[in-house]
Amino acid sequence: MAAFMTLCFTTIGDLMMWVIPALALFCGYFLYGDANIYRHEQIGEAIFQDIHVLFTLSFLIVVYVYY
Repeated sequence: MAAFMTLCFTTIGDLMMWVIPALALFCGYFLYGDANIYRHEQIGEAIFQDIHVLFTLSFLIVVYVYY
């Protein structure tokens, strides 16, 4: 049991060195990465609408062929 506990705490200690940088990057993303989120939303919505139109039109071909 002691060996198992030692291995567990060693692994947790090894992984903890990634937690602080990960939290720092996570906070940095919300502070700096979302600065242009409005532009990304608008462009993403426009691209989604274009893809939706193309998908719908391609589905009409399938309907025509099989029905």
